[in-house]
Amino acid sequence: MKRLLVTGAGGFIGRHLLQALEYLDYEVFTLSSKLIGERNCTSDIGSVQTREFIERVSPNTLIHLAGCMDVRQSHTQSIDFHKVNTGGTLNVLSALKSVSNAEFIYLNSGGAIYDCNENLPLNEKSRLGPISPYGISKMAAEYYTAVICKSSGINWTSLAVSNCYGDFATSTSGVMWNFYDKIRNNEKALIFGNQTSRDFIYIDDVVNAILMTIDNPTFQRVNISSNIESKLSFVYSEIATKLRMESNFEIVNALENEVSRSQLDNSLALQLLGWFPKISVEDGIGLSIGGQ
Repeated sequence: MKRLLVTGAGGFIGRHLLQALEYLDYEVFTLSSKLIGERNCTSDIGSVQTREFIERVSPNTLIHLAGCMDVRQSHTQSIDFHKVNTGGTLNVLSALKSVSNAEFIYLNSGGAIYDCNENLPLNEKSRLGPISPYGISKMAAEYYTAVICKSSGINWTSLAVSNCYGDFATSTSGVMWNFYDKIRNNEKALIFGNQTSRDFIYIDDVVNAILMTIDNPTFQRVNISSNIESKLSFVYSEIATKLRMESNFEIVNALENEVSRSQLDNSLALQLLGWFPKISVEDGIGLSIGGQ
């Protein structure tokens, strides 16, 4: 039986991935401060204990989800984001070098690493140009991934995931959940910029992409996205409509140092992995609300 190790397993994507893995023939180990059990390690991602745990488990595939995610917070806590996202990834990779025939799946950020001045949709060859410490830390970790995996004979893939969302009962962060929370509490929501958009991808599609990458390394970055640019004003209105509540939002000036528009080309994922998104934004919002 193949052994899988999932870092950040207690996070939003991690929890949904673990649910899917329950039905598959894998021996699953986890690294998370939110989980308990014999097969879980609760140590910091950058610690010696983490390296020792990885070396002891000796996973066939390591799925690296752990990291700091708040883009705005990264501007005030840049050192912490570097330590966790970049240093933590390097620590995990250093331990994986001792495992024979290992595979490393790294979850990168599709929305924060590319040059936002490039024409949409952005593909894997589009110019890089992160404008936040978060994006820089995620991109630096991918550079380490490519170099260390090549020199150590580790099979690898970087999945550049766009804005992932899902069940609002278990996801308590992100722009969609913030809209949902404002609407249900009859509070006004702020939308920063009239043209501000995101490429939203539903959680089940992201989990399927990860599963399809196991034992199918691409040795490069692959965008995992809807390839649809959704304006935030549209998303807000869609959530309000499905909740059968009135819209109450105000459009204000766009924020500096934040990506204004986002759309990622996902054609390479179909070519290399046979993956494509199955759930539209409209259906995904309904499923997310229906989870209540």
